[in-house]
Amino acid sequence: MELFQNFDSRKSAELLECIEADDAVDILLALERIKRDKIMKMLPVEKQEAFHQLMTFSRTPVGKLMTNEFCAVDSHMSVRNIMKFIRRNTTDFTSLGAIYVLNRESQLVGAFSPHELLMQDSDTAAYKFMIAEPIVILLTTPIEVVLYKLLKYKVTCLPVINREKKILGIITIDDISDIIRQKIL
Repeated sequence: MELFQNFDSRKSAELLECIEADDAVDILLALERIKRDKIMKMLPVEKQEAFHQLMTFSRTPVGKLMTNEFCAVDSHMSVRNIMKFIRRNTTDFTSLGAIYVLNRESQLVGAFSPHELLMQDSDTAAYKFMIAEPIVILLTTPIEVVLYKLLKYKVTCLPVINREKKILGIITIDDISDIIRQKIL
C-alpha cells in the first residue's frame, strides 16, 4: 500500500495492470480518491471498465471477494473453438476451475470443467455436454451460504449472476479461504 502512496500515477497504473483485477481494486479502494482517479486515467479503457465494475460490486460482501477472471463461451461453440478461445483469452488467469456456457442473450445456461472439455470430440458443441442450470450465487448471497455451496457441491468456484442471469464474476475457493480459516480456528 505504501508503495502505491509514493509512486506516481503512471508507475502505479503499470503495476496495477500486472496484478489480478480483484487485488488491484482492493489497492485502489484503499487509496485517496484523488490518487485513485489519477491512476485510473492512466489505465487502458478495458482495465478502467473492469476495475470500475469491481469497485461498484465491492459494496457487498460477495462483491468484495469476487473476481472477473472467468471464461464464458457460446452454447453452440465446438470443443475445438472453445480450446482456441481458452488459449487466447485466459493466458493471464491464475486458474480455470470451470467454463461457463451462455445463450444468445448472454445468460448463464450451463457450465463444465476443463476435464470434461478434454473428454469430448473436437466437433461437439458445448450445449451437448454442459451441466445445465449450474449452482450460482448473487451479489446479495450471504458469505456463509457461499461457503456452504462451495463445500456441499465440492466445486472450486461459483458464478455470481444478476437477476437477468448474466455473469458478473466468480468467487473461488481461494477468494474465500481466509473466511474458511477464521471459521475453523
